[in-house]
Amino acid sequence: MSTDFRPNLTLANAVNQWGRFESSRSAVATANSSFTYGDLADKIANVAQLLLAAKIMPGDVVAVALDDDAEAIAAWLGAWRAGAQFLPMRKVFSEQQFKSVLTRSGAVATIVQGADTQQERWARDLGVQVLVAGSAITKRGKHEAHVSPFGHDDVCCVLLTSGSTSEPE
Repeated sequence: MSTDFRPNLTLANAVNQWGRFESSRSAVATANSSFTYGDLADKIANVAQLLLAAKIMPGDVVAVALDDDAEAIAAWLGAWRAGAQFLPMRKVFSEQQFKSVLTRSGAVATIVQGADTQQERWARDLGVQVLVAGSAITKRGKHEAHVSPFGHDDVCCVLLTSGSTSEPE
């Protein structure tokens, strides 16, 4: 596969191409899991489909509250591929911090590890749509997903930092 710079190729689409041509090569490795490019491309497409089925619109903020870092990367790229902005959520947030970040970011949905988790309950308390990653992250599938058009000027990630206040802003 060519490594030439192509200004119209996004990271999510590049991973999809690597998933087709280099599917068995290692793409992500963490202490808890690892994915090949084929696995990662499947997971990105599955998360994008999950978000599109949930009526997530381009530009919507989607919080990602997953314990496994490799799965979180797949969810971030899946959100981006669906045209949404992803908001990485820290595993160590207290209930107050979690709810504050969701509120301040304007998140319309939260991807959580499983049903009946703290993060799932906290998001529901705020009326934020909850999407359980479960099978979207674990199932194998084709790398194809209808994607929302987005460009290089679109925001892909929302970061809130605490600075010296310990309150995410």
